[in-house]
Amino acid sequence: MGPLQGLDITLNRSYPDPPLPGWGFFSKEVLDRVAGQAVAVPVLATVAGVLAWRRRSWRPLAFAALAEACVMGLVGVAKLVTARRIPHSTVEDFFAGGFLEFGRHGISFPSGHAAEAVGLYGAVVLLLCRHASPSPRTVRWLWIGVGVITTATALNSLHLGYHWATDLLGGVAAGALALRVAERLSHRWPVPAPTWWLASSPVTVRTAVAAWYDTARRPLIGLVESEGDEVGPALGPAEPQHGPVRAGAPGR
Repeated sequence: MGPLQGLDITLNRSYPDPPLPGWGFFSKEVLDRVAGQAVAVPVLATVAGVLAWRRRSWRPLAFAALAEACVMGLVGVAKLVTARRIPHSTVEDFFAGGFLEFGRHGISFPSGHAAEAVGLYGAVVLLLCRHASPSPRTVRWLWIGVGVITTATALNSLHLGYHWATDLLGGVAAGALALRVAERLSHRWPVPAPTWWLASSPVTVRTAVAAWYDTARRPLIGLVESEGDEVGPALGPAEPQHGPVRAGAPGR
């Protein structure tokens, strides 16, 4: 791609498998899956759901959905517009591929896995920073984790020959941009508290149960009082009661 074609050509080569048993399976079925939709989206949804329940707010879920929409929207549009084919023996020019002609092999730029590693796992970190109040040390380790996932995804994609190096660089940039856009938009859209969460809060439940109990026992109290008026003896005015005379108090 332009001045970076030399980088693509240099890194687009066959890499021997490391001398570790089962590395091929681990590379394709574990490392390649971590930054994919099948893993990243459930992780983001789970974190957002737990935080939303604890905070009694739609905001974590709304931000998670917004981050996913921004990542997929930006990456999807870029893939269709650039129409770059996956790596082959020679460097493919932009607009030489296309989804209709080559399917997913004709839309490699930017890398969706790299964008999801930054955008979706970055959204997890932002959710935890906003709604869980982690310590600065924990926040640093969380961002280091995002960097490790992104780096491992990029190196693994190069090793498997799924993407050009510039595809991966573009994916990282697209994921960071999508995360930034989602963060900005989330501050502009007010999200009201859901009524079903208000109804499920402990204070509201106790209030509702107490109100129902008062309503249910009111007819019984009226029935007991009416029966007492009919069969009970008529009581005159209560006579004053005198307690024991305290020491030092005047007697009668």
